[in-house]
Amino acid sequence: MENLVNINILYWHLFFNLVVCNTCMPEKYMSATDTSCLAECPTGFYIDILLKKCHSCKNNCIACSNNISCDNALCNLSETCILCEDLFFHNPTGDCLPDCPAELFYKNT
Repeated sequence: MENLVNINILYWHLFFNLVVCNTCMPEKYMSATDTSCLAECPTGFYIDILLKKCHSCKNNCIACSNNISCDNALCNLSETCILCEDLFFHNPTGDCLPDCPAELFYKNT
């Protein structure tokens, strides 16, 4: 009887662990934190349009986007920070730094 109970528990886990959301409807994106589908990614995340999933922005970045560049059939996905957290400086490469690099200076825009 104990073996039968263990087998039933095993089947229950297998069945319920397989029933998860892994694809979202068109115009929705998979959350980076759970299996919910979102109309847009939250602050600090960007939409990976290839995978239709939200991804976390780089460190110290609160708004970012992804760029796709393709050469023949090979495509490259890269992230660019648009807006840095307070007290961090946005540099031309799209990173957020605690200080301006030596060759650059701070300009309030």
